[in-house]
This record gives sequence, structure tokens and C-alpha cells, in this order.
Amino acid sequence: MKVLRFDAFGDTSLRLFDGDAKTPQAQRQLVTADIAALIEFVAEHYRRTGVDLQPVGERLYQWLDGPAERWLAGALENSNGHALHIDVEERLRGLPWELMHDGGRYLSGTLHPPLTPVRRVRDSCRDEVTPANRPLRILMMACSPDDVKPVLEYDGEEAILLAATSKQPIELVVEESGSLIGLQERVEEFGPNYFDVLHLSGHADVLGDVPVFIVEQETGGHEYATAEMIAKAVQHWPRLVFLSGCKTGQAADDGLLPSFCEALVSKGAPAVLGWALPVGDIAASLAAGILYHQLAIGNRIDEAVCSARAQLLEKNVPDWHLLRLFADATDVGDLVTPVMTKKREKIKIRAAQKEFLDAGQTGVCSASDFVGRRRPLQRCLKVLRSRQSAVEYHDGVILTGMGGLGKSSLAARLCQRMRPSHQRRVVCVGPLDEARLLSCVNEQTADAEAAALLNEASLSLHQRLRKLLDSEFDNEPVLFVFDDFEQNVEQDAGKPVQVDEQGRAILKPAALNVLDALLRAIHQSAAGSSLPAVTRWRCRRLPRSCLRSRCKVWMRPTFPRNSDGSTPNSRPKTFSQSHANAHRNWRRGIPGCSNGWIAC
Repeated sequence: MKVLRFDAFGDTSLRLFDGDAKTPQAQRQLVTADIAALIEFVAEHYRRTGVDLQPVGERLYQWLDGPAERWLAGALENSNGHALHIDVEERLRGLPWELMHDGGRYLSGTLHPPLTPVRRVRDSCRDEVTPANRPLRILMMACSPDDVKPVLEYDGEEAILLAATSKQPIELVVEESGSLIGLQERVEEFGPNYFDVLHLSGHADVLGDVPVFIVEQETGGHEYATAEMIAKAVQHWPRLVFLSGCKTGQAADDGLLPSFCEALVSKGAPAVLGWALPVGDIAASLAAGILYHQLAIGNRIDEAVCSARAQLLEKNVPDWHLLRLFADATDVGDLVTPVMTKKREKIKIRAAQKEFLDAGQTGVCSASDFVGRRRPLQRCLKVLRSRQSAVEYHDGVILTGMGGLGKSSLAARLCQRMRPSHQRRVVCVGPLDEARLLSCVNEQTADAEAAALLNEASLSLHQRLRKLLDSEFDNEPVLFVFDDFEQNVEQDAGKPVQVDEQGRAILKPAALNVLDALLRAIHQSAAGSSLPAVTRWRCRRLPRSCLRSRCKVWMRPTFPRNSDGSTPNSRPKTFSQSHANAHRNWRRGIPGCSNGWIAC
């Protein structure tokens, strides 16, 4: 897209530049009273007319086009598309330039030709950037504190994003904590300039005269993060930041105070995309899906934003014009090459769901169908990602709860989220003994040297596993997953499960021996391997290593929330009978179905 740049030289003149040329292509005088009248007109009609925004768009177009100059009309004639960089003072910068209407169409709502307003916040820029010859890389984090309403539909947004890019796979890394500490850890884990896009979902606000973004604390409460705090966490900005949340692009005090998007650009982000006013989850998620599809196939940032607006308008989404792009002088061009570019790097990552299915587990939902379980997921990840010196460190996590609550799906989600640091996974479903464990390791790691180590008959199982983790898997930590672990409890044919006086199931010796050997090996090797186990029953007779190494997470049913984000106190009529039973058991509190989540 060709770049046109408008800048206002004080309140005296408006200048038109061809890209970043130093000499203006044209110039006209401004009258201070006309600027004030434009701002007043837009403020009055933008709020009052609702969906009938054409008069506002026409007024904006006429002012920028000029009464006699016809700058825009001349530039758009026989045009293949323009990025319209608007470099003006705060009050003018905050006007809804996306609504410009030439009497026949909204210029930012069509692709023939495309036009994208870009609010220029500062004139510094990065060195010349070239598109990477690989799939798009996105770091995504949703911030939905318990005490902030409305609750975000973060799972739905991720599902829409994955669906929109299903034919052009992207590398999506999700930071589940919603906190600045978690964001910084993920950025440091991958190193500078790894990601193309940082996607933050949440809410923005203004405290005094400082724009803030609401993130999560470690306890689930809210924290107000300034642009400086986010810049400190990110350290090295990706080419694009998308703030998918209400009022992230809205300037306060009639434009005299910067929006949060502007604040991020001022702190070094090359380009930031946000929403000018509160928008619905559907509109935000739909826009994100369109945007990332366009970026994944190799289109420019400004073209992708224009395409998102145009498709929202075509679908009669009233929020289409609220999507705003802010930038410095860095080219808002393509991030990656087109899919069929020669020697383009491919993604070689297998979905965690497939590994569970191959291991014999059928009750695992796909990534796009996963909803809820945010707090248990956060607690588990905090444990599994910790080091032995950390207070929260444990060698393993045990997920317990009634059947059908999604424990296996949560375990698969954990594998997916742990993928960057634990690309090796060993999934065992059902009965467990030494032969079964060794078979799963050999089959799923496909490592000849690892197989040779495990077959050293002169060593005990613990010694072989310790040797394996210290040598072959020393630099590649393994995530061992034991699913449907309730099949390893003592139970005579035709009789109930054997439990103690506290309702805890008694495990079979073969499974206990495997747990003891593996957890001792994990703890002694300190190589970063971990063990999530999934079972319906809370268990007793665990070996000493299990008692030292486990972190329990008890699960309860997940239900649709009320409009204010709260959990319903009564069973909706649309629930199935199985959900009704689960809901009743949850409220009563029975063994195997806790009234809350506990981590120890």
C-alpha cells in the first residue's frame, strides 16, 4: 500500500507528504476556529447518531480532502490502496478517521481500493525490516481478573483464531497467567524478536491522567499496568501488538490524554492495534481471526487491518470502525512470507490431543473446543514450570474429580501449554506397570539410545529412569502423563473400589512402584521433567516420594456463567441429566468432587 502522510504544523497549516519525504507535496492554511468546530461536530454527532455515522464520516473526509484541494479524491483515483498516516496533535488524532465517507462509501470499509488510517504517534523507526520466511508466531495472553467484570471469553477468542488460521498454520503460544510476571517469563523463554505479534486480551482504563491495562495478580485479583510496566515485561517489542479489549484505543479527556495504544507506541512498540470504545466479544474475536488469517498468508499489517474492518462491515457488525491502528515511522508491512514461498519453514508440532487419542484416550476435546478451567490450569502450570529452588515446586501434579469433568482435556491442555519447554511427551492411559511404562517411552520417544538404557536389566527401574533423565533427556525435559489412572486402584471383580475410612482409593503395588521410581528419578535428576496424573479417586498408600512430590488439584463441574460473570446457584433447565447430577454433587460436596480447588 502506498503511504500518504498528513501532518498539522501547529494550528496554522495542514501538510500532505508522499510517504516519509521531508518536503511536503502540498500544504494549506488552517483556521483554529475550523478545527474546534470539526472536533465539536464529531463529538456531538458521534455520540448521538449511533449507527447513522455517515454524516460524521463525510465531515471528516471533506475536512481532510480540502474545500478546493481535493487531496484524497486525487490520491484515491486509480489507486491500488493507501495507508493514510495521520500525524496530528492529540485532539485531531483521536477523531474517528476510520469513518471517512466520500458520499458513496466508507473508505476504510472497502477493499477496492483499501485504505487504512494509521495514527502516527512518533517519528522514530526501526531499521529496515524484512518478512520472515516461516509461519506467523503469536504470543497470546488473556487478562481476566476475578474481580473485574465482564469476564472475558478468552477460550472463544483462541478457538476463533485457530479456526481462522487452520489452513495457514501459525505458531501460537499462550501465556495462561494473565500477569506481567508470566508475560516476562514467556518472552525470556523464547528470546528477543522471536514473536511477530503480541496479543493481549483485557480491559483498559485511565487512572488520573495515566492510561492503564488491567492484568491479573498471582491470586487472581486485578493489577493496573502502565505502558512502562508492560514495556519492561516485554523488553523487545514484536512488530505488532494487538490489544483486544475495551477502550484500549480510546483517548481520554476529548483526546488531550493519550490512549493506552498511544502510550505503548511512545514506549517503543512499532505498531499497536486497539479498540476505541467498548466492543462485544464476538466482534473482537471475529476481527482477530480475520486479522491473523491475513497476516498468516503474508499480507501487510495495514492491509490486514483494512480487511478486518471491511469484513466486519460486510457482516453488519456495528463496531467495525472502532478498530484503530497506531504506529511509529516503521513500515507496517508484511510479517511473514506467503505460504508457498520456496524454502519456507514449516511447523512440525503435533497436537497434544492426537497423542492422547493414540494412547487410547477417547474423551479429550480439541484445542478449539476447550473452555473453562482457567484457574486449575494456571495452578498446574505454575507448579510444572517451577524450578526445584522455588517454594511452589513439586515433581508432579495429580488431577482428581468425578468422571466427565474434563480432567483428560485439562491434561492435554497442559501438554499443549508446556510444549515450548517440554516437546517430549509420554502418555500412558489406563493400567500401569513397569512393562507398560517402558513400552510407552520406547514407542513415543522413538529414541534408540533411550531404549538401550531402559533395557539394562542389571539396573533397577529407578536407576534406569534416573540414568535416562540425566543423559538422553537432560536437555529435553519430558512430560510424563498418566491418564485414567483410576484403573490402577484395588478392586475385586463385581465389587466396589477398595477405599480407606476417608474414602481414598487404594492403589495396586505395580502402579505404586512405577510412581515411586519415576518421581524419585525426576526429583534427583533436576532436569525439568514432570508428571501430571489424572484420576477420579483421591488415593492413599502413596510412596514417600509421591507424598513429597505431588500437587493436588481437585476439579468441579464447569457451567455457563451469568451475564455478570457469576456462577449460577441453580441448575438451568437446559442442562443434561449428567450435568444436573454433577451440579448437585458439587453443591453437596462428596468424595472425589471438591467444593473448590486445592493446591498443596
